[in-house]
Amino acid sequence: MTLNTLHRRTALAIVLAATVAGLSGCGGGATASVAAQEAPVVPGTPVEVAAVERGVLAPVYLATATLEAEREAVLLAEMPGEVVSIEVEEGDRVVAGQVLARIDSAKQALELRRVATEADRMRHDVARNQRLIERQMISREAFDRTRYEAQTQAAVVDLARLDLDKTAIRAPYAGVVTRRFVKHGQWLKKDEQAFAIADFDVLQARIDVPERSAAMIHAGAPVRFEADAIPGRAFAARVQRMAPVVDRASGTLAAVVEVDNTDGALRPGLFVRLGVNYERIADAVLAPRAAVVEDDGSRHVFVVADGKAQRRAVRIGLADGDRVQVLDGVAAGEQVVVVGQATLTDGAPVLPLAPVSPESKATTAAL
Repeated sequence: MTLNTLHRRTALAIVLAATVAGLSGCGGGATASVAAQEAPVVPGTPVEVAAVERGVLAPVYLATATLEAEREAVLLAEMPGEVVSIEVEEGDRVVAGQVLARIDSAKQALELRRVATEADRMRHDVARNQRLIERQMISREAFDRTRYEAQTQAAVVDLARLDLDKTAIRAPYAGVVTRRFVKHGQWLKKDEQAFAIADFDVLQARIDVPERSAAMIHAGAPVRFEADAIPGRAFAARVQRMAPVVDRASGTLAAVVEVDNTDGALRPGLFVRLGVNYERIADAVLAPRAAVVEDDGSRHVFVVADGKAQRRAVRIGLADGDRVQVLDGVAAGEQVVVVGQATLTDGAPVLPLAPVSPESKATTAAL
């Protein structure tokens, strides 16, 4: 019903009331006396109502976050020395083990040759002593000492070979070079930053979920999100894990959303808007969100019954768009006030009207 129709009905009721009053005044003393004894008719307050229903509730928790790489690292120089070559640039994709830069390795190569030569000599000593001990020409103690020294020197060779290998800065995993900190000819100190690398194939978003909502979200829950930088495209993801404890300061649980980005459409640092699906409730009591009135921390609705408004305290569960789950207070099939409840009191007479459709609102506005 449009507002114009409502105004016309109200005006008509006033005219009829005035006509009846005039006729009563002209109809003689007895009729006027009876009319005077009757209580005046109090018109009901016009309100819009809607039905409480049972249905499926598939609510969504909305959040915002910034995408970040699940695997991201800053590579440090493990050996000091001069940078003699740079093999990659920022933005290059690399594979695990690929050389990103090389440090002058002349000293490490010479050290490896020295200790390897000593190790080779000791191996020959062990072989010679093996023949001597078989002939019982040396003691077992002398033979074991030579063998242990050879094993120790072999470990020294391995360490020297490792130092030589560390003069090549390598990618720890496949990814994209996001920063290059070194320059050709630069003298790198040990543990100085060389490159930053990130794996773009798997991204993640961290969100904080209120304790009350977290009970309905679990690992594996589907997630839909959009990136402001890529308008018109929706992406799918899933909840990878939930924090086991509640943050006492904020009353929230941290959740990590995993994003498969093997197509390379997304990048770390993008701002995204996410919708996390709660557990689906198959048989929920649903009321319009507009029917719920909050008053000093409590919630209530007005139920229309026998032409009067009944105030009912309600307990609310999850919300889904313009509907809320009612855990207690009203039942499916009852009519609740969605417009006009601001001035209602418990027991007030009302004139229930069906909700105005968007088409009717548009027509009224045009008139």
